[in-house]
Amino acid sequence: MRKLPDWVVILAPAALITALVVLLGYLMVGGEEPAENAASRAGGGPVSSQPGVDLTDEPLPEDVTTSPAAEPSAAGQSPGTSMPKLTGPQITLRPKPKVKVIESTTITISSFNVLGHSHTEKGGHKARLAPGPTRMADAIRILDSHQVGVVGLQELQTPQMQVLARHANWSVYPGGGVDQRLTANSIAWRNAEYEAISTETTPIPYFAGEIRQMPVVLLEHKASGQRFYVANFHNPANAHGDASRWRAEALRRQIALANTLAENELPIFFTGDMNDREGYFCGLTTSTAMKAANGGSTGTGCQPPPKPMPVDWIFGSDEVTFTGYVADRSPAVARTTDHPVVVAQAVLPERREKVKP
Repeated sequence: MRKLPDWVVILAPAALITALVVLLGYLMVGGEEPAENAASRAGGGPVSSQPGVDLTDEPLPEDVTTSPAAEPSAAGQSPGTSMPKLTGPQITLRPKPKVKVIESTTITISSFNVLGHSHTEKGGHKARLAPGPTRMADAIRILDSHQVGVVGLQELQTPQMQVLARHANWSVYPGGGVDQRLTANSIAWRNAEYEAISTETTPIPYFAGEIRQMPVVLLEHKASGQRFYVANFHNPANAHGDASRWRAEALRRQIALANTLAENELPIFFTGDMNDREGYFCGLTTSTAMKAANGGSTGTGCQPPPKPMPVDWIFGSDEVTFTGYVADRSPAVARTTDHPVVVAQAVLPERREKVKP
C-alpha cells in the first residue's frame, strides 16, 4: 500500500475536528441563519430593523401574498427576491351627480270667460254690450291691470282671437281661429315670461255630449326654469236642457287627467268655467291632490270655499301655495263679460333636479 503524504496525516485530524464543531453548532441553533446573512447572500444587502420589531417571526397579514418570482424593480431589487403583494377590496369611484337648483317663483294666473262674440251680436242675449272685438281689447287691459302672466280663456271666438293675435307679447294655444270650436277654449301666456315646452288637447264632452278638444300646455318660466302644466276647460251649462250628465263625465275625465299629470311630479293648474260650484269642487278635491285658489278643504272631507262662489275656478296641485285670490266684478269687467275674472298668485316651490351626464 502507498504511504499517505505527511501533510495529509497532519491535517486530517484537524479537518475532522473542524467539521464536527461546525455540525455541532448547526444542530444547537436549529439550522437558522441570521437574517443579515440571508439577505446578504440574496444580494439585497444587510437588513436593518427598528428597535423592538421582530422582522423574522411576524406573520404576514391575511391580505398580503408573495409573488413566486419577483421581477427586477425600478428601485434596484435583484431578480429572484420575493416582495409582498398587497391586495384589498376593489373600489369603484363614481362621479358625484350634479344637481340643478330651480329657484322658487311666483306666477299670476287667471281664468277668464270673455263672453263669445255671438252673444253680443244683434239678437244675442247680451246684445247691450259692445261687440266682441271691442270687449276683447278691454279684456287684455284687464289682464294687464292684474299683471296676469298665464290665462285660461273660455268662449274665445274668432273675432276676439284676431284681436288677441295682434298683440305680439301674447302666445295662444290652440288659438288660430280657423276652427272656432277649437279656439273657444285656449290658454294664453306672455312671451317675455314663459315658453311652451309641449302642447296637446284632451277630449271633454260639451253640449249634448259633443266632444270638444280642450288644451293642456306644459309651460316653462324663463327666469327660474320652473315648469308647470296648465289645463283649461269649459263644462256645459243647462242652456240647452239638463247637462248634469255631461258635466259629471267631464269631471270624471278631468280627475283622471289630474292624476295622470301628477305622475310627472310637476305643478299642475286647472282653469275654467265649470258651470258648477260645490259639486265640482268636492269631486275634484276629494279624488285628486288639487286644491282651490279661493280656499276650502282638501282630501277626503269636503268643505267648499266661502260664498260668493263663482262657477269660474283656478285649482293647483298640492305643491302649489296660493298667496292671493280675487274675483274681479268691477264695472270694467261688467262691461266686458257676464262672468267675474278670477285671478290668483301662486308660489312654485324650489326644486332640485339631477343633471344627466
